[in-house]
Amino acid sequence: MKDQKDIKQALGNPKIVFIMSGAQAGKVTFCNKVTEEFGFTHINTGDLLRKEIGKGTKEGERIKKLMCDGAIIPCEQVVPLLKAAMLDNLSENYIIDGFPRTVEQAQMFEQQVCEIQTIIHLETSPEQMLERLTEVCNTSDRIDHSIDIIKKKISQYSDQTVATYEYYAQFGKMRTINLTDDFSRDYNFLLEAMMPQCMFMVGPKCSGKTTIGSHAAMRTNMKLLNFNSFLKSKGLKNKDDETIVLSLINSMVYESEPRLMIENFPQNTT
Repeated sequence: MKDQKDIKQALGNPKIVFIMSGAQAGKVTFCNKVTEEFGFTHINTGDLLRKEIGKGTKEGERIKKLMCDGAIIPCEQVVPLLKAAMLDNLSENYIIDGFPRTVEQAQMFEQQVCEIQTIIHLETSPEQMLERLTEVCNTSDRIDHSIDIIKKKISQYSDQTVATYEYYAQFGKMRTINLTDDFSRDYNFLLEAMMPQCMFMVGPKCSGKTTIGSHAAMRTNMKLLNFNSFLKSKGLKNKDDETIVLSLINSMVYESEPRLMIENFPQNTT
């Protein structure tokens, strides 16, 4: 197994978006849409666990017992699976669903893999979770789909997973989307949540924007982006405003830094 330094070198600095919610909120559907539209690598934590069970290993048997009991899988078991999946599917952009369930899982991931950048919480009520899971139980043959296990999962979600949200909210890394029955609306909010927090810096030439921006970005852990350099690198110098702005928005979906300061933007009111 690679040590932490080797892992960081192999992964580079990818953008990693974690999608969390109560059961049956549509995490996989949203992740598949992002993968289809933007080419992110999707890793489904539940699938990794079920795949390990299918191997018939001792580790798989331990995971199976925990899932049958409705227990949260300990960080010592789930983080190595995630780490291996990422190394087997090297990418500049990951979207990972079903993780982290606990603060301990999140902290081990940061210790062994990389810093958690953004967690997006798809919010549903316990009543909605129970209703949807009860319907699923009637047709599902998954080992963790029974009424007793479902009720235990909902309780764990309220007690432990929500505590993870609160922990990362204090670092400005949590985004919450209150789900509705309008998928397009919710998906647009998801894309917005995937983007970094932005600050814009404008001023006349030779006013010291770059110097001030560089110092401010360093002190506040932000990335400084020069808009004129962006236009040049993308070949957008003579393009219309709509094309330019859409290109900027699209690039922000892939931005791995959680906070961005854009120098020399906007340049007009349109």
